[in-house]
Amino acid sequence: MPQIFINSESQKSKQVFVVTGANQGLGYGIVETLATTVENGIIYITALKESDGKEAVKKLTKSLKERKKSELRFHQLDITSDESCQQFTTHLKECHGTIDVLINNAGIGFYLETIKTLEEKIEKGWLSMNVNYFGTKRITLNLLPLIKSGGGRVINVCSQLGKIQNYNQKYAFKLKNAQNHKEIEEVIDFYMR
Repeated sequence: MPQIFINSESQKSKQVFVVTGANQGLGYGIVETLATTVENGIIYITALKESDGKEAVKKLTKSLKERKKSELRFHQLDITSDESCQQFTTHLKECHGTIDVLINNAGIGFYLETIKTLEEKIEKGWLSMNVNYFGTKRITLNLLPLIKSGGGRVINVCSQLGKIQNYNQKYAFKLKNAQNHKEIEEVIDFYMR
């Protein structure tokens, strides 16, 4: 019988994990670890490109074989797009009602020494902020209402390049003590200027 006709109540009791940017690198490794340790869960691999995400599911399924304890699913997600985040949120709500864990891993980084022109620095800087801050904020705010109360988690992954000690001390202090998004975004605005 096609899955669409199966009573979804049985699926709602499984732990549901979402890993953004999970088709490669650290996100892929996180999914691999979850798939071998979480019993009878559902783990969503999200990726910008459908072909990359489906390939990751196929590759993990093949490499894990009998060690795989959870179901792997793919869903396309562009965290820089309101529409994409809303579509994914709707899918999760309709299929599961709630989720247990959101792991924000999707991100982009550049080595400044490889960027030669000011225009390219500005372009890469905005791209980085759009993905790493605004995109992470966008998907988190979309999925927060679905996080199970009392036991759900949001985990944010960042690189060494994101260490707060690399910032001007005045702005590092502002980030550490920010009370809301506006205060964080004031530091971003300063950085981009």
